[in-house]
Amino acid sequence: MISKKPKKIWRENFSIRNCAFHMGEPAWHDMANLQPPIFSGFLPEFIWVQKGDDNMGSYFPVADLERFINHIFQTILSKPAEVNCIHRAALCNIKKYFQYAKSLEKIDWPKLTTVELIKKYDTLMYWQMVPHGQSDNDFIVSYSRQNMLK
Repeated sequence: MISKKPKKIWRENFSIRNCAFHMGEPAWHDMANLQPPIFSGFLPEFIWVQKGDDNMGSYFPVADLERFINHIFQTILSKPAEVNCIHRAALCNIKKYFQYAKSLEKIDWPKLTTVELIKKYDTLMYWQMVPHGQSDNDFIVSYSRQNMLK
């Protein structure tokens, strides 16, 4: 008798309007590198469904999500200071992002060289990426809420 491998059950966890297709990978990379105690090798696969400029849905295996959620809760309970430090840093970096973005309003853009424009852009992208990667847990909250309501 041949035993069948159990089917994976996938669940839609989030969607993002006005999000270019290529943004999934950098967001994932940033979260993994800026929140290592939380994103330590979990959620090895997901499906990203794109239509035009919208991420219509992102799907994860339910078993992986449940394992990940349990890991997050255990991490928060066992390392609250470390997790709190990440979130405090995110709040600080969000302020830095908005301060930097506000400073760009005062620039006389036509007077900048190409190299200066690139540096301004790179700095803006850095300050946008860091707090996003430190605090992007919407999909975790979404999944947790769905399961708590059951």
